Amino acid sequence: ATLDQDVTINGLSIHTGNRLTIQPGKRLTVTGTLANTAGNSGLVIESGGSLIHNSNGVAATVKREITGSSTLTAMKYHFVSIPTQYTAPTSNLFLGSYLYKLDPTHTSSENNYGVWEALGTSTTTLLNTNQGYMIYYPEASKTYTFVGNLNNGVYSYALTGHSGEGVYTFNLIPNPYPSSIVWNTNDNSCWTKSAGIGGSCYIWNAANGNYSTIASSADSYIPVGQALMVLATNEASPTLSVNNAARAHSSQAFYKSGNSTENKLVIRASSNNYADETVVAFAEEATEAFDLQTDGMKLFGLEEAPQLYTLSSGEKYSLNNLPLFQDQRNVDMNFETQFTGEVTLNFEGIESFNPSVKIHLLDELTGQTINLRSQQVYRFNHNPENAASRFKLLFGGSIGLEETAARLGNMWISGKTLYINTPKLTGQTGMVEVYNASGQRLINKHLVLSELSTMELDAKGFVVVKLTAGQEIITLKGILMQ
Repeated sequence: ATLDQDVTINGLSIHTGNRLTIQPGKRLTVTGTLANTAGNSGLVIESGGSLIHNSNGVAATVKREITGSSTLTAMKYHFVSIPTQYTAPTSNLFLGSYLYKLDPTHTSSENNYGVWEALGTSTTTLLNTNQGYMIYYPEASKTYTFVGNLNNGVYSYALTGHSGEGVYTFNLIPNPYPSSIVWNTNDNSCWTKSAGIGGSCYIWNAANGNYSTIASSADSYIPVGQALMVLATNEASPTLSVNNAARAHSSQAFYKSGNSTENKLVIRASSNNYADETVVAFAEEATEAFDLQTDGMKLFGLEEAPQLYTLSSGEKYSLNNLPLFQDQRNVDMNFETQFTGEVTLNFEGIESFNPSVKIHLLDELTGQTINLRSQQVYRFNHNPENAASRFKLLFGGSIGLEETAARLGNMWISGKTLYINTPKLTGQTGMVEVYNASGQRLINKHLVLSELSTMELDAKGFVVVKLTAGQEIITLKGILMQ
């Protein structure tokens, strides 16, 4: 029999000599007992099919199609798992592919995820169903077949850890079930983990030429036969287990970015037919430091692919949750690639911020400032010799401004830099005056105003800034730190 539609039933028995095939894209849920006396060939789950069941000892055949390329420089790698039980699986399971395992014993304080170890050409190399692997198939595609009993119930991972703060260990672990699983480690009914396990996981995205960060959320899916990298820190013996409650029928390829819809900006860089993505979000519970349960580290992909990330407290982030800000906040955003040519930045999530929050992109190489509320696409030319520290994301509020300022624009101070946001005065010459608490004028400077102008303030302590442009005056009070 062939399952060509989604079905949920209370019980199912497959008798000797019979076969049930779950077609690609079809879903079978058995809420009661699933019995298969026909052996591995009696229950076949085609690549893209999905099964959720609750019985032990169910024999089956699970297939997974892997895409590849005869051009080895295309780097079409995939993270894979062994989705059935084997006593002594060997590398013959992935015959025809280059096969690698991640050695997590190589640790670093510089976002190093470990070392990929090639497993050679032998077909008898022992594998471990409790680990994930990375493969590269040197042709267009191949479907791999796995036979044995299906996993059911609690599945515990064997992880490598490392004691010491600031040292990170990455383990490549499998999705053990014949369905997708939800990466939602905040839900204790699905996952059980020790304190040192991070809330984000990572997969290799072959199309983007980069690692993708998957935030812990109710809609972050890991497909059948997929492996994922998890982070452990400051824990010699970390523990992690998943159970049936994490299973889900999903056709979603991998994941969604982040688990928050408020105050979240998603930036995607595209160049050379590759892409990368970084996320900046603001939340009440976030800190400036690396938040193990909500932040994601930047893992670098192909040198010729775009590498986009933000910085905070000395770390490089793919997913950066920061504290809520009151007046203004600037976030450093770096870009790197060995590709020479045009790069496109796309910005999503502007609408998730309060309309009073002004959001700009500052390109420090060209001096351009882009109002992201009116323009969500920015294109620029890149040379590998350019400094990585090219961009700043400028988030500005409107606290402490006069009525006329609210109509004409606003100003804010970050560090020792004055930001002047005056789109209605662009092209006019303005005079900036800075006074201390005693009324002494410290700075008097003329400048031609643009949509967003900047000026370094060589002063400290409480100051009053006055901008005069024709008949218009904008003032700001602030404190300059040493």
